[in-house]
Amino acid sequence: MLGITVHNVRERQELKHASGPLEFGRGPRRGDVPRVTIQDAYVSKDHVRIEEQETGELRIDNLSTKQPIVLSNGTIPPGEWLMLRPPMRLGIGDTYIDIELAIPEMVDGDSLKTVVQPLHVRAKGEARETVLNLAAGPTPEQLTQWFEAVVAVQRSSPALPEYYDQTARAMVDLVSLDSGLILLRQGDAWKVVARAFRDEGSPGREFSHTILARVVRDRRTFYSPKLSGLSSSDSLVNISSVVASPIFDAQDNVAGALYGSRCRRPGTREIGTVEAQLVQVLASAVTAGLIRLEQDHRANQLRIARDVAEAADRTKSQFLANMSHELRTPLNAIIGYSEMLIEDAQDRGVPEIVPDLEKIRGAGRHLLALINDILDLSKIEAGKMTLHLETFDLPKVVREVVAMVQPMVKKGVELMVQDTSQLTAMHSDATRLRQCLFNLLSNACKFTDDGSITLTAERKLHEGRDWVVFKIADTGIGMNAEQLAKLFQDFQQVHSSTRQAGGTGLGLSISRKLTRMMGGDITVRSEAGKGTTFTMYLPARLDKPTTVQDTGTVLPIA
Repeated sequence: MLGITVHNVRERQELKHASGPLEFGRGPRRGDVPRVTIQDAYVSKDHVRIEEQETGELRIDNLSTKQPIVLSNGTIPPGEWLMLRPPMRLGIGDTYIDIELAIPEMVDGDSLKTVVQPLHVRAKGEARETVLNLAAGPTPEQLTQWFEAVVAVQRSSPALPEYYDQTARAMVDLVSLDSGLILLRQGDAWKVVARAFRDEGSPGREFSHTILARVVRDRRTFYSPKLSGLSSSDSLVNISSVVASPIFDAQDNVAGALYGSRCRRPGTREIGTVEAQLVQVLASAVTAGLIRLEQDHRANQLRIARDVAEAADRTKSQFLANMSHELRTPLNAIIGYSEMLIEDAQDRGVPEIVPDLEKIRGAGRHLLALINDILDLSKIEAGKMTLHLETFDLPKVVREVVAMVQPMVKKGVELMVQDTSQLTAMHSDATRLRQCLFNLLSNACKFTDDGSITLTAERKLHEGRDWVVFKIADTGIGMNAEQLAKLFQDFQQVHSSTRQAGGTGLGLSISRKLTRMMGGDITVRSEAGKGTTFTMYLPARLDKPTTVQDTGTVLPIA
């Protein structure tokens, strides 16, 4: 067993190492070999590797390619190794590594006592004892001082340099310990981040690894009222009693510990339950501070991510606005000129070029429709899609949509439309309603090769509100349950034939989002090989568009 101390002007780490290799360096751990990370700019990322041999000697490897390892009587050059017998001191950069054979700590584990655990790890049914009913002796003034110290720790931030010093000082001044240490775990090592002493402190090691190992294992506060005077371990020399309490991080792992002790002197009172409970309260306050620090860090990361996302969204919106202008303008010109050329070719008696011109016009219209779909989706996602509410003649809108869809109906398919004259007026966005109906009907036309497509529309009263219900039923190829599950997802084309049929996979997704903005929803029933029925529910009068675009629920309208 080796006792190792790593120290420089910035830090001090202590650990015990049982067997196998151990590495030291400025960089992170590599592979399975344990690593002690050193905060020293002059230490190489991989600098020292030690391993105890059966002879009791240590093999010291210099892993650095530039820096030597300084010994008391020489150096180990980069890339070389040497066999040495402890104790020894290794110098790397501005850091010293002291290695010695560890003296066993004569701490009887059964003699360690514990107190009630903090609330966040209390077992079911465990008594809720507090400092108040544990301490009959302290005066009200003492209790006030204790809790003021705890409140001061809770109000402070672990990011401040005096945070841990304040806690260590409270262990000495208010809990009446002779020494108070705040330790944080760094792999297998313990780093002392703050220390306070009643006098000058005691020589040797400042804490017992055996006691800290028990704290980590059992995740509880332990104290020893009276240590045996027979221990030869320098961490327990002249120490009469000790107490250690775990510090937890946000993941409920033991991140460190509060460690306090009283020296062996005439009249020294043993550390008891009251002191142990107070140290545990301070440890719980430090735990709360660490969790709060991590939460603040995460919140700050989320704020940064939000700002970046908003900046990206603004950039996207500007790009889409530019693309809208730059692409729509020439496309409209292409479509317009192709229509003029078609008329001119017919007037001049050259009908043989009309089919080619019609292909140009069709391709232009198709591309324009795709661009419009992408722009609509982007506006909806950015919350910038606006509805233009007006009162319009609903039967007229239905007739216009049917007229637009009629050329898309395949031969052998009958498009049947129920009489809509009784529907009268509707107050909503006529353009978006027309878009949704067109998307649903054109989708039915794509996947119906024979049979029929039926459009019905009727008014229904539900919970005192007037609704318009559209149903588009076809006898096409239908869908199975897996296809239905992803039907309304963006850019999803559930049929392999969709690619040949054209489209971006956005029509149904946009239609549902628009319908929900208009206060309604779209539902679907389908069976593979038998056809599909889409039902679109909309309020007959919409006074204000909803701001929740994609969280609608299916309306229970029969």
